[in-house]
This record gives sequence, structure tokens and C-alpha cells, in this order.
Amino acid sequence: MTAKALAGHLASIAPNDVTKANCVIAEFGNRKDKAADAVPLLIKQLHNDRTKGYAIAALADMGDVAAGAVPIISEFVSSKDYNTVWSAIWGLENIGKSAISAIPKLAGLALSDDTTPSGISVRNYAATTVGKLGQYAPATAGPYLVKLAKRADLLGGVCEGILWMGTPAREWAPELKPILNRALLDVVRHEAELTPTGDPAERYTSEFQSAQGQDDHLTRTLAVLGDFSSAEPE
Repeated sequence: MTAKALAGHLASIAPNDVTKANCVIAEFGNRKDKAADAVPLLIKQLHNDRTKGYAIAALADMGDVAAGAVPIISEFVSSKDYNTVWSAIWGLENIGKSAISAIPKLAGLALSDDTTPSGISVRNYAATTVGKLGQYAPATAGPYLVKLAKRADLLGGVCEGILWMGTPAREWAPELKPILNRALLDVVRHEAELTPTGDPAERYTSEFQSAQGQDDHLTRTLAVLGDFSSAEPE
């Protein structure tokens, strides 16, 4: 069935037959950018809570050609429903270059004051996506990453974002490196506190393993920013 015929089929499906509608929507996603003509039709499906998730996924699969959906998907970032927010961030991340206009919205979410476990997870994902989209718009993403890095509970997401962004992030190294080096020094000190006797068994605790993971993450991020030298406890 051609994309045009598939679009006609979707339009003919009864409003209450959500399962069938979502199957057709998913097929547009399978066709990726070859289904570009269906983007306006999928945008309409974003307004239906029962087809919204499938529509975001299909548009994400289409990539850059789904640019027209970015403003609406960006609005979902402000939803009170974590599943909707997560889906929206994922959609913007995968649309890619055409979603760079969403960077300010994602940064705003990351800087929100939601301190619940789910909220912190979503905020870190938003911070990572700022960096990931920053591959295409480093001048836009860089200043936001500096601002986000100043929030201790976002360091994991920021580091991941910088790793995705790569060498273009080095322009902001003068602002980012002091923040990350301080965080690394704190982690190294914590590792020392967790291994006071030097017994190898101390390195198998979950807390030490977590600290070691943070150490590795920060170290790799600083290496991307250039001129990295290991932090040592004072």
C-alpha cells in the first residue's frame, strides 16, 4: 500500500478503533522519511491522547522530515504526565537536527524544581538531549549546558549531553571544566572515604561502585573538553 493510500486508510478508520489507527500510524514510522507526506496527518494524531504516543514514535522514526511536528511535541515537555514528557523528549531527540528549536524548552524542563525520583530522571534526560541536539547547534546548546552543569542533580545528564555533543562543547570548556573538576574531586574524596583500609572487598559495595561510575563519567567528559588531568584529593 502506498503512503497516500495508507493515509486515506487512516482517515477512514472509526474514531473509536484506536488499535487499528495506531497500527497504521506505526506503519508510517516504519517507512521513515519515505512517508514525509504523512507528517501533517500525524500531527493531527498528536491531539488525540489515545494515538499521541504512536504518532510521536512514528514522527521520531521519520527524523528531519518531521520538523513540522516539533512545536507541538515541544509543548508536551510541559505536561504533568511523566510518560508524556519522556515520550516527547525521546521524540525530539530522535527527530534530530530539525528539533534544535526545542533546546530552550528542554533546558527549562531540566532547570525545573521537580525533586521526585521520576522528576530528576526526566530532568536529566532533558539535559542530555540539550547536548545531543547541540551536535547540530552548538552555539545554542553550549550556554544552556553551562547553566545546567551548575545544578548538582543534573551532572549525570549534562555529562552525557557533552559526550554526545563532542568536541564542539570545548568552546565552553573554561566554564564547564571548573564545575566538573570540582565534582570529580568530590567523587574521588568519597571513594577514598569508602575504602579506608584498602581492603579489596570495600570496592564491591554498591555505594563504591556508584561513585566509581560517576568518576568514570566525569573523567570521560573532561577528556572530551580537552586538556584533562586526573583530580587528586587535597
